Amino acid sequence: MSALSGINMKIKTMFFKFFILFLLNSIIIASILTAAANKNIKSNNIKLFAEELIVDAKIIMPQISSMFEAKKFAEMDAFIKEAAKDINRRLTVVGADGIVLADSSKEPGDLDNHSNRIEIKQSIEGMQSLIVRRSATLNEETLYISLPIYLKDGSAAGVLRASAPLTEISFFSSPFIFKNYLVFFIIIFLSIVISFFISKNLGSKISQLKKSLQELARGNFKVRARINTKDELGELSDAFNGACWQLQKAFKKIDDSRAELDKIISSVSDGILAVEKNGRVLLSNNSFRKHFDCDSAKFEFYWQALDPNIFKAYMENYREPVIFPFEHKGHYFSCVLTRIEGVETFVIVFHDITGIKNLEAFKKNLISAVSHELKTPISSMRLYLELAGDEQLSQKLSEYLRIIGENLNRLSGTTNDLLVLSEIESKQELSAEEFFLKELFEEMKVLFDKTAEKKKLELIFDIDPKLKIKADKFRLSQALSNLIDNALRYTEIGSITVSAFIADGRVGISVKDTGIGIARAHTDKIFERFYVVNKSRSRQTGGTGLGLSIVKHIVELHKGEIKVDSVFNKGTTFTIFLPLI
Repeated sequence: MSALSGINMKIKTMFFKFFILFLLNSIIIASILTAAANKNIKSNNIKLFAEELIVDAKIIMPQISSMFEAKKFAEMDAFIKEAAKDINRRLTVVGADGIVLADSSKEPGDLDNHSNRIEIKQSIEGMQSLIVRRSATLNEETLYISLPIYLKDGSAAGVLRASAPLTEISFFSSPFIFKNYLVFFIIIFLSIVISFFISKNLGSKISQLKKSLQELARGNFKVRARINTKDELGELSDAFNGACWQLQKAFKKIDDSRAELDKIISSVSDGILAVEKNGRVLLSNNSFRKHFDCDSAKFEFYWQALDPNIFKAYMENYREPVIFPFEHKGHYFSCVLTRIEGVETFVIVFHDITGIKNLEAFKKNLISAVSHELKTPISSMRLYLELAGDEQLSQKLSEYLRIIGENLNRLSGTTNDLLVLSEIESKQELSAEEFFLKELFEEMKVLFDKTAEKKKLELIFDIDPKLKIKADKFRLSQALSNLIDNALRYTEIGSITVSAFIADGRVGISVKDTGIGIARAHTDKIFERFYVVNKSRSRQTGGTGLGLSIVKHIVELHKGEIKVDSVFNKGTTFTIFLPLI
């Protein structure tokens, strides 16, 4: 069995493939040459043999012509039979009508009419005919020559035909056969020798290239092929060596770049994770492994360290880079998920915001505590101011008390807004209910009609009475009243239009004014706490800088979105988008 497998392995080598190919090519060429030579020699021998038959037929032609003209057919048949013995050929005399008149092998009466024989037809027409076909009488390949029998007046009255089976013709002599096949075997022998050396030479060069390629596949870029010939294999060897040098240079550059990149990634304080869509981890830096306490040797899939449900949803529905919060064992992260262009690979950056979150929580608790602590003394101060207002005081003292009262009102408004904001931020659930938006708009109309009339502004409410929404009605009224109150504060001439509509599967509520507008530089910051565009005007109108922050938090609790569109000195439009029922 081992010997057989060894033979099979040898047959599969390039040496044996080339050897067999060259050998088969030589054998085919030698066989074609030998066959062509045999065919030519056979054709030549038939021609020579036919000429002999014609000579023999012409020798007896005078006697046959005289007997034919004298109509001595019986004597002619006897003469034919005797003459055929001397030349060892079959002779036949056929009349113009195709009837056999004499034959050296059979009795004429036993033979069929020969008018349909090709050679007979041609000779009756006055031509000498030579043809090879299968004899109906002998049932073998036969050579026929036929000559027309002319009478004294020159007319063709019949045909003399001579024939012999091809098996009786000696095509090749023994010396010729020996020489012919000797040349054939010499050609084959030389072909074997030449094929062997050519195949061995080619096979060894290709084997060398193969070993060099195997070394290259193992990562040995220093390997070189040594084929010093001036042919295509030599050119292939030079090209291979050049490619190895280029690859060595390129991989060195890649290794250097990778080492540099590894240093950079390792030094980044944010966690970095690169994963395929199927979850396989391609890269993770030290910060990530430290944050999530995972061993790089065993960390193959990201769900071994992280909750897969959060990231799977972002990966499957990816459209553009997304930023989302992530909490893990008391630590808070701001995650940025991005897909590498052209491949299903994602990079997630984890920025630790635990300190910021703790600071925000501290600020919220502090604001809530301070607001509650301020509420009681402010209420007491307001009460005593009201009592003092009932007393008979000097004009100057009354003015002082008025200023104190205005500032107390402003401080009270700020405290109330801080309490509302703290309550909204701490309460993540809503008391949702279904209601007609028209009801909420009617409440807003009652609440702000007098203020609008006082400033001589037109307050317009535009809504479909059948439009329903599912939301926390109290919180939504807080958001809408803040927007309308802002519009009234910053509009001196014109109108405020409050409208509701449906767009892209969401309910939109917009508050549009013709007021002073907001410069583009401020539109990204107006939802921050205590941010005011015009501080002096805010003091005049009593603004706290918390209203829009409250609105944004309420909208986000409803899983909605708020947008602002403003043109300076022309007006502002705030639009709230909430999910439709």
